[in-house]
Amino acid sequence: LAGAGIARLADWIAEPQVQAGRLMRVCADYRLTSSTGADPQMHAVYPSAELPARVRELLLALRQAGSVATAQTG
Repeated sequence: LAGAGIARLADWIAEPQVQAGRLMRVCADYRLTSSTGADPQMHAVYPSAELPARVRELLLALRQAGSVATAQTG
C-alpha cells in the first residue's frame, strides 16, 4: 500500500489498515457526501465493458435504486 496514493475507502476496509500502521488518514475531518448531500454512494469500477449478464443486472438494479453514483471501466 505504501506510496500508492490517496483513496476513499470504507471505514470497515481502511480502519484495520490504519490501526496496523499500513494506512494513514488524511483529511480526517472531511465527511464525504453525495451530490444530494446524502451519505456517499457506491461507485462500480470494473476492468472491462464485457461483464457477465448477472453482474450487469446487479449494476442496473443498484443504479435504479440510486445506490451506484457512477459505473466505469477501469
